Amino acid sequence: GVADAKVQQNLFIVLEPLYVNQVLESGPVVLGLLQTAFGTGAILGAVVAARAEARVGPEQLRRVLPGPDGVRFVALGGVPGTFTASPWTQLGGPPPVPAS
Repeated sequence: GVADAKVQQNLFIVLEPLYVNQVLESGPVVLGLLQTAFGTGAILGAVVAARAEARVGPEQLRRVLPGPDGVRFVALGGVPGTFTASPWTQLGGPPPVPAS
């Protein structure tokens, strides 16, 4: 889950300088280049994700289904207290009906 990913990320951050020093037999310049490459990849990934065509707008109905570990998502632009869940979001509820 999320905790496992954080532990792996933290181990990577701690072990990366050792890897550069011992395995690559290099110093701070190579470490900086490696970290720059990871940062560039993260930024490019965020740009690609932001431009993805799979956006959900008010005219699109989507059903969020949990996997074996549950579900987490961020609703950008949501206003607390103004949303009433549709019956189709309830377990066993009817499928959504497109707006006419």
